[in-house]
Amino acid sequence: QSTWGKFGKRRKESPPHPRVPSQMAEVRIAVSIARLLKSFCVATPVKSVFQCVGPLPLSIDEYAARLGTYLYCSESALIAAAVIADRLYFANAKLFGERSLHKILAACAVIGAKFMDDKFFSNSYYADCAGVTLDEFNSLEASVLRILNFRVFVGPLDCQIMKVRLERPSLPTSPRKHIVTSRVPETPVVTFAYP
Repeated sequence: QSTWGKFGKRRKESPPHPRVPSQMAEVRIAVSIARLLKSFCVATPVKSVFQCVGPLPLSIDEYAARLGTYLYCSESALIAAAVIADRLYFANAKLFGERSLHKILAACAVIGAKFMDDKFFSNSYYADCAGVTLDEFNSLEASVLRILNFRVFVGPLDCQIMKVRLERPSLPTSPRKHIVTSRVPETPVVTFAYP
């Protein structure tokens, strides 16, 4: 079960400078990702580790703004999180329900931060930011990685396409029309000819 009451708890590991939410591009991008995830919602989602139990204290937009404020990750990490969430939708669309968006967003944002940023925090800090226990957060992160078969490489083309999708909400939101296609680059096979 989630411990949603832990919002705002600070740890020794907290960043030294508080950010002002109205001046951050990260908050704007995180709220755009939340709107994208809302467009992915299905009528009858399956039960999963991403389902929230009990009433949700924050809407998905408020929760995204919170994550954008306190995760201290870069814009590129959040855009990578949107690409990862998009791939998760293609892998299993039935995971996306109104009660699962919060945890999906948190897990994808942290995976994006770990992949794109040079410095990131421990999972205990990220669990506090997400409002869940450390064990539950580890389970969320592992579930996303298993569903995606650990394919979280996000190339520059993926980032550009997703950035356009997030900046222009007037574009069709159907993810089937805008497929993010880059793959993990293959390692070239080098053969040597010996004389």
